[in-house]
Formats: sequence, structure tokens, C-alpha cells
Amino acid sequence: MGLVPFLGFVITLGACYRLAKFNVDTRQTDSFIGLPTPANALFILSIPMITKTTDFEFIETFYSNPYTLVVISFFSAFIMNANIPLFSLKSKNKALKDNKVSLLFLGIAAVLLLLFKYEAIPLIIIFYILLSVIINYTSKKAVS
Repeated sequence: MGLVPFLGFVITLGACYRLAKFNVDTRQTDSFIGLPTPANALFILSIPMITKTTDFEFIETFYSNPYTLVVISFFSAFIMNANIPLFSLKSKNKALKDNKVSLLFLGIAAVLLLLFKYEAIPLIIIFYILLSVIINYTSKKAVS
């Protein structure tokens, strides 16, 4: 194994870089650019909870594989610093039409948590990223 366990520090370095970048980036007032560090932390912290509580051996084997963990570490550092706008759950007003994306996301996240418990956390994070990409893509098409 040698250095493989230390590759997990890539996540910490990615988070440090993201937080430093976030503090000086003026574009991140209404949304985030890259996955927020707390969301990434939830994803990473869900891995041991999933491996300890899952009833599916292939999920435990998948998340216990050192190569999977290395890929997750590098992807995690990348997605936190990727130039991808992600919607924020902050609401500026109480109008339903202005918060429909956030409410849709929170509703689906709640259903996933009820159905899958800890296994839902990576699904929710992936859904958050994909929903943001879809929103960005469709809003760019609408402007064009």
C-alpha cells in the first residue's frame, strides 16, 4: 500500500484551495462555483457509515476498495474546484416560484434519505451536481 492511504490528503488540499478561492471570488453571491466544502465533507463522511450499515456486500466492497477511494479523493478535490456553477439553497424571498429548484431538490433528497438512509448521501450529492448542470444548460439555451 505504501503511499496510497496518504492520497486522501488530496481532499484536504482541494478543500483548502477551494476555501481560499471562495473567499476572494465575487461571483459566488447567489450560487456556488464548484461543490461546497460542507457538501463534499458529507459525501466523504458517508462512506464509512455506508460500509458499516449496508446490507449489500457489493457496496461495502466498492467503498472499501483502495483504488475506489483514491478515485473518490481525486474526484472530490476536482469537483470542489471545478468551474461549474451550482445552485445555492439560500432563499432571497419566500416566493414559491423563486425557490422551486431548492424545494424540488430538498423534497427529492428527503425521499432518498427515507428510502436509502446513508446510501442516499452520495446519490443526493450527485443529484445536486447534475441538477445544477441541467439548470445551467437549460438557462443558457433559453438565453441563446
